[in-house]
Amino acid sequence: MVQCMPKSAEKTVAKIINKIMWGGKSVGVSHAVSSLPYAQGGKKVLNIAHRNEATHLKRAVRFSADNTEDWVIVATQLIEEDIPDSQKVDDLDATMHIFLQTWSARKQRAASTLPESIFQMLSVASKYNLRYAPPLLTEEGQRSLPAWYHPGKRGTTNTRDNGAIPQCLRDVHGVFTVGHLETLVSDFPHPPEFYEPPQEEDATLEPGCQCARCELLRQRGCRDPHICFKRAEHELSLLGEKWHPGANVPTIDVLVRRFEEVSTTLALSETEKVFDPLLSKYASRESGFRIFEPTKRPWSTSPLRTLPTPDILYAPTRAFLAVALPKATAPIQRAGYGIIVDGRPLEDHGTVTREDLPRSALWTNAIALFDFVSRVPKHEHFRLYTPSTALIEDLTTRLGKNEDEGWLSHECRRLMPALVGLLRNRSGLLILCEYTPGLGAQLAARASALAAATISMLPLNKPVLKFPIKYSQIVQGARLATQTQASLYAAIGDWHSKAATERRSTMENLTVAKATASRTLGHEPSSEAVWKSIRNANVTQKKIRAFLWKLMHGALPCGVNWNDNPAYADRALCQHCQVRETAEHLLTECPDSCQSTLWSLADGLLRRRGIPTILPMTFGNILICGLQNQKKKLTPGQERLRTLVLAETAWLIWVVRCKWVIDDEADPTLYPSVPEITNRWWKMINSKLDMDLLTSDKKRYDTKAIAAALVKDTWEGLLEDGATLGKSLECHRNVGVLVGRGLAARRPPGRNR
Repeated sequence: MVQCMPKSAEKTVAKIINKIMWGGKSVGVSHAVSSLPYAQGGKKVLNIAHRNEATHLKRAVRFSADNTEDWVIVATQLIEEDIPDSQKVDDLDATMHIFLQTWSARKQRAASTLPESIFQMLSVASKYNLRYAPPLLTEEGQRSLPAWYHPGKRGTTNTRDNGAIPQCLRDVHGVFTVGHLETLVSDFPHPPEFYEPPQEEDATLEPGCQCARCELLRQRGCRDPHICFKRAEHELSLLGEKWHPGANVPTIDVLVRRFEEVSTTLALSETEKVFDPLLSKYASRESGFRIFEPTKRPWSTSPLRTLPTPDILYAPTRAFLAVALPKATAPIQRAGYGIIVDGRPLEDHGTVTREDLPRSALWTNAIALFDFVSRVPKHEHFRLYTPSTALIEDLTTRLGKNEDEGWLSHECRRLMPALVGLLRNRSGLLILCEYTPGLGAQLAARASALAAATISMLPLNKPVLKFPIKYSQIVQGARLATQTQASLYAAIGDWHSKAATERRSTMENLTVAKATASRTLGHEPSSEAVWKSIRNANVTQKKIRAFLWKLMHGALPCGVNWNDNPAYADRALCQHCQVRETAEHLLTECPDSCQSTLWSLADGLLRRRGIPTILPMTFGNILICGLQNQKKKLTPGQERLRTLVLAETAWLIWVVRCKWVIDDEADPTLYPSVPEITNRWWKMINSKLDMDLLTSDKKRYDTKAIAAALVKDTWEGLLEDGATLGKSLECHRNVGVLVGRGLAARRPPGRNR
């Protein structure tokens, strides 16, 4: 069995990780935030607590597997002996599996007698909502579940399974599973077998059935077999429709067999794929265990509502789906879609998506598909043409993998479980097809025109405000049986990410960044895009990436961040203006610092390269320096230069400020002069040019080398005296070229200058 470190060791290792990561300095951001993925604003730092919890869950994977290992038998016995009196379990023979019954072991470590490894396994499994939740079961799966303390019973408590009659059912009748209950109930009433009445006057008949079978049961200790039968019948009736083997609900076996019979009659091309509900994946018990469900809920009593696939009596109805996405310059940013059903003009439908949802192609296609499926008859076969190849793959080839992972890394993770549940409710086949040139071109054009009309004018139809589907029809969480320690670690981090990412300063800066991008770059990026831009390849130095990351989190050591140390409380104020110092103030607002000089130099250099002015400089422009400009088309070299200059200039302002405030103790006489700052900035820019030339050597750096064409596109037109980079790129080193300062910066000619 895998082992984990104790809590005390976790804290020690976490401190060591922080010390290595940040050099022993305070980062201003919690370790939980640092351990988030890059796209969520983290640094992907190892979270040792999450790693250990993943190890405990990996043990739960083996504990719930169909192939029972030796240690599982021992662990099950220990768990049963650790059931507290509060659980009202009088007979341990009625206990079978802690994850399949309503009882639990002791939850306080001091009171529990379990080994640490087993106790932590149960504790972590409960924390992340491990439960048995298949959408549907086989008959064998229904019968194999425990008859006592069954979570799928309606309106019962643990005390109902105690007492003389349940004890008799277990001891005499051998009832431990639902299958045993069903067998006992099906044996009654007995065949009519009668005995001759006794001849002696003092003899009396025993109450109840006098058949040979009941007589045998009485001899084995059952006082009244008929009462036991009635109790067994009642226990069976308490089972929800999903768990009752006699319920009038199609089982997995019936649905899978019928789907295969009908779908195999189709002749599909390479661009056509049938949506397969993949119900056969839930045929085994271990495949029904799910983890990381969003809420703790009792076992659902309602099964997946679907019917066997009907025969294909006619060609599937054709439908065409098209989407329209907003342009970057559009005054109103909204996405729309249009749906055309062949031969049914009255069913044409088009509308926009909800305002708070992402306006990406995948999201819009998924919403359109949900809307389409919720409108059409469930029994009808359809051939749906959609422009999204990714959506087709997600619902066919990658469906099993996505559902096993709980749609963890999927863009539409909030919608896809509901969409798949809605598709599974259909009995008719849905054939997802890619657009093929010439095939249904007229209908596809109508769908595209309908989609475009929804975003160009006020749509006639209301957008889909809700995605209504019952909770019992959705498969949520991740499939426990397929989880590895790495996938469990990632899922645990995602589970905690919402609380970690809701830092007030971070959310405020993200809002500023998005608003600035919408105003100056022509598009509003997602939070993930903003975080990824900080790690842009054009931001070459790790220290500047860390600076921008702290800047976005509001974690730079300035302003109120100094209040924790009374010895340096005076540093909370700007040493020039005597107002509270913030990152925005020192980088873009302070009138007495070097920031205005440096931003003027940066703006002059960028305008010489044909890049729009950055003045007046704002805090948001620094936060989005790695994002692409969609308002004005720039070359890759221009985009690279813009990112490089903005990031390096902001870093230089910060470095100058830190040296003056901390090293020089804010001595006014030691603050660098304008010429000194100017020369330092030009030296920094030329050092970037030198580094680009050195790293363009493909022979030395292979795939990590910067393309010579990109270096040329970045710096050509900025060199002094019209110089070129040809020879320098051949030698992969600077052979005497400098970035020119422009005409305004030249010293005037003549003797009396």
